[in-house]
Amino acid sequence: MTGAASGLGLAAAKAFAESGASVALADWNESAMRAAADEPTTQGHGALAIRGDVADDAQVEAMGALFGVIGPTEPEKQSAISV
Repeated sequence: MTGAASGLGLAAAKAFAESGASVALADWNESAMRAAADEPTTQGHGALAIRGDVADDAQVEAMGALFGVIGPTEPEKQSAISV
């Protein structure tokens, strides 16, 4: 979910996590995005934090490439990736 550090992106990520999905949260604001990823993790849901800027085509490509190698996340293995 892009823009996941706040607003609609965060609300959507929370809704998906609460419905049982593992979520990947992406945002350019690393500290806010990590804090946002902590909530689903502490509630027992899988969350992965990815720092990236969707206004930068190269970063969007790198984030897209990550989804080919990222499998299901486990709450105890929540991590952050910077592209």
